[in-house]
Amino acid sequence: MYHDERAHLRFRPKVTPSLFHSFEFCFQIIPTFINMQWYNVSHMEEHMNKKLPLHTKTHLTNALKQLYISPLERCNLACKICYTAKPTHILTEESLRDFVLRYKKVQELESVLLCGGEVTLLTYMPSFINWLTEQGLYVQIITNGTNLAFLDALTKPSLVNVIVSIDGRQPDHDANRGEGQFAQTIAFLQKAREKGCALDVFTVVSQRNLRDLSAFEKELRELFGLSVHVTYHPRKSRAYLQNHPVSNRVGEVDGFGFLSQKEMNTLAQEHDVFPPPILGCYQFALMSDGMVYACCEGIRPIGKMTDDITVMREKLEQRLHDWFAGAVTAPEKQDTLGCVEPQFLCGMSLSYLHMRKK
Repeated sequence: MYHDERAHLRFRPKVTPSLFHSFEFCFQIIPTFINMQWYNVSHMEEHMNKKLPLHTKTHLTNALKQLYISPLERCNLACKICYTAKPTHILTEESLRDFVLRYKKVQELESVLLCGGEVTLLTYMPSFINWLTEQGLYVQIITNGTNLAFLDALTKPSLVNVIVSIDGRQPDHDANRGEGQFAQTIAFLQKAREKGCALDVFTVVSQRNLRDLSAFEKELRELFGLSVHVTYHPRKSRAYLQNHPVSNRVGEVDGFGFLSQKEMNTLAQEHDVFPPPILGCYQFALMSDGMVYACCEGIRPIGKMTDDITVMREKLEQRLHDWFAGAVTAPEKQDTLGCVEPQFLCGMSLSYLHMRKK
């Protein structure tokens, strides 16, 4: 919830060219113990997915195969359009390992997404990532791409996907993040590719870069070929900022104006965007204050990191029931994967749900 650019995504937990433009997942259920009682995952699925639409049942099962973790909110940049507060709390590596192990006891896990703040600032982060990949987990890192030395510490880079925030072409990126930042970020991407990491780009869209997206993608193709996929994120709207309890900084508007709802709808029709109009971007999201949310932009926690995983999952699933119950009066909700913050909807209007990439 507090991070600069969130992926905020229902990332695909596979070693594939892109993690942003597909909801294709493998479906697999394995037996396990839950709370020292004899259960299995199939029993749990039957209970949790009851009454949900079939497409949402399947998606929920796979969405829960990824954890989202934001261990800190501190950052080394001061982006002009950053919308998040920067509290000082930081989760320890020990607490993260404990949470992952507890989650794995009751839920199949394939990947972990790390975001901040800037996660590469944490001295323990390479150790934590290497611990995850040693278990065969796929790791995704949202980063501003300023810490090139961080890449040298990764022992299994082929199991790491770096998702680098780039705000468009060099003038647009540096106007937001500071002179020289574009060149440094491109150097980070180039080094990550040499190391064998999968690459993705995440771009926040404002009035400044909206009309240069095609030229931006052309430059990326010239630099990296077809190996980098871009997901676009409309700058947080005033409706979002006015309703989020923490991530509510307006930042600079002059030169970085907000998109209109019509422009956001058009962006969703022409590009891969987050949040996707089909929604479905829910997951266990652990934040730096130790609270767990049902999505990375959540405004209502489902528990604390020390709470029972199964109970928190039940709360997440109940919110999906609430979403589809509301489809009686808002039929556009039915043709989606559901949202766990139906009164918030990341500040989007219901018209956005009709948008599909052409």
